[in-house]
Amino acid sequence: MIKRLLVGGLVGGVTAVAARLAMRTATGETGLERETDPGDSEPVLGYDGMDRDVLIDWLERAKPDTDTLRRIDAYERMHHGREAVLEKVSELMNGQG
Repeated sequence: MIKRLLVGGLVGGVTAVAARLAMRTATGETGLERETDPGDSEPVLGYDGMDRDVLIDWLERAKPDTDTLRRIDAYERMHHGREAVLEKVSELMNGQG
């Protein structure tokens, strides 16, 4: 039962992200461009749907550029405040990741 709920939630989240990406692609946006005000929206598409561990794994694999890392840092501080995420962003910004 729990597996079904988790899978259902995951599928729903992936579907929502895919729909948003399709809309952005149709309008010519990549989904990575964001306003400079971190309070406006997610720093990257799907950010709010990632838990701490998934986000840290994504940061390690994606190696976002410095501007994206700055937006993530500001957004994380304003909205979530997850220390492990902030530490990983700091490591990557300082070339330690």
